[in-house]
Amino acid sequence: MKRDYYEVLGVPRNATKEEIKKAYKRLALKYHPDRASKEGMDPKEAEEKFKEISEAYSVLSDDEKRAAYDRFGHAAFDPTQASSYGFENFINFDFDPFKIFEEVFGANFFGGGKSGTWRVFTSSPGGGGFQTFVQQEMPQKGEDIKIQLKLTPEEAKNGTKKKIKAKTQEKCPQCQGNGCTACNYSGFIIKTQTLSVTIPPNTKNGQILKLKGKGKPSPHVGIPPGDLLLEIKIVEDVLDVPLPVTRLLLGGKIRLKTSKGTLTGIIPELTAPDTILTFQNEQTKKPQKIRIKMVLPKSLNPRQKELLKEFEKEEKNKNTT
Repeated sequence: MKRDYYEVLGVPRNATKEEIKKAYKRLALKYHPDRASKEGMDPKEAEEKFKEISEAYSVLSDDEKRAAYDRFGHAAFDPTQASSYGFENFINFDFDPFKIFEEVFGANFFGGGKSGTWRVFTSSPGGGGFQTFVQQEMPQKGEDIKIQLKLTPEEAKNGTKKKIKAKTQEKCPQCQGNGCTACNYSGFIIKTQTLSVTIPPNTKNGQILKLKGKGKPSPHVGIPPGDLLLEIKIVEDVLDVPLPVTRLLLGGKIRLKTSKGTLTGIIPELTAPDTILTFQNEQTKKPQKIRIKMVLPKSLNPRQKELLKEFEKEEKNKNTT
């Protein structure tokens, strides 16, 4: 004998559609074959439960089927009992539990390795048994994340430590992986962590470093996350330094306070913008490359304009002689 559909989902007969859907989500996650096998449940028992839950939901979530069920019970879907209840046309009832699950949770909510199998069931009118049909390949893990990690030549040669941020998947503390509103019934929550990465010496430009399990969390419960792939890009440690146009023209010894410390060095006369020079860091006693950036004045007073006109005149005379 089939159990009452309301009893199967654990909801009252006057339950709203939202309450019915919520009950289905909780039970379907618990008894889905992908999860049941990982939780140590008896596969056949979980299979029967999943079928029963899906069947109940497919009826109670449909207004026409629910009305027929409320009036005639299970007989509404059994052609052998139609005449006994005085109606000629029973409701043709055939459903796919996994299709129902995908409609509620999304097509790729669960997954496994390529050797994994999803079993697709059908139910014949009158409550016939299940039959196994389709094997379907699923993704093996969550997606990999690929990011570019910039290193100076010195860091790449000698090795270093870097801090990066990455998302990780953890079992939901509220439901312990069983699915609840806090984790959107996935059983897992996503956290952003700051990871310390050790870069080995003699790392090459374009080299890929892999942090296993630190990629995107899998959308499939119980499936491991992807990997974090760090693509190494070796770049010169060059600090942009803005200087007034007069300093680039006249040159001279200067002392600069920068984010890397206080730098000292000499600007050659007539230094062009974007020229790269090497200065000395007073704190670290190490060389620091700088890129010269030209800064124009915001305005000119009459005296400055007069001097520039004289300068322009001198340049013209110099070029004509």
